[in-house]
Amino acid sequence: MKMAGLIIFCEGQDDQTFVERILKPYFKNGFGYVGCIQYRGRTKKDTNNLISRLHGAGYQILFLVDHDNSRCIRETIQKILNIYTELKKASIIVVQKSIEAWYCAGATKNICNKYSIPERTETIDKSKFRRLCKQHRSTSLILMQEILNNYSIEQALCRNTSFARIKKLCK
Repeated sequence: MKMAGLIIFCEGQDDQTFVERILKPYFKNGFGYVGCIQYRGRTKKDTNNLISRLHGAGYQILFLVDHDNSRCIRETIQKILNIYTELKKASIIVVQKSIEAWYCAGATKNICNKYSIPERTETIDKSKFRRLCKQHRSTSLILMQEILNNYSIEQALCRNTSFARIKKLCK
């Protein structure tokens, strides 16, 4: 069965901004239609019903979830599968550690030097991201916009293991 397109579920506003600016254009050639749905604020029942309807209509689903403070990725995936029973395990991508790590993964060398962003970004969470901003008298929003304006997917694929998993979806 031919896929109708790709729907990316994401948690919050920063995630949605990232999906709209980076992931949607990246997946556009492989899927034709790429949509984004924020699941925070929706009921579990509503989200499960939506996932079920989308699967029935032939859409592939990509469900992004932050790793945050879970002990391991398997635990995070199992938690999500317990909540969203209509999801398939293969559609879940655990973002290490949070979406801010994916922002940092694609930052240019100049931005990395300016904000002291490490080479590997899997350990960056919201609080570490905010500290990087504060240390350089900036805000999260300013740094995110600065990164998005010159984002390098090729660099991000090399700098964050969880981000590299998205490449498999384009094959």
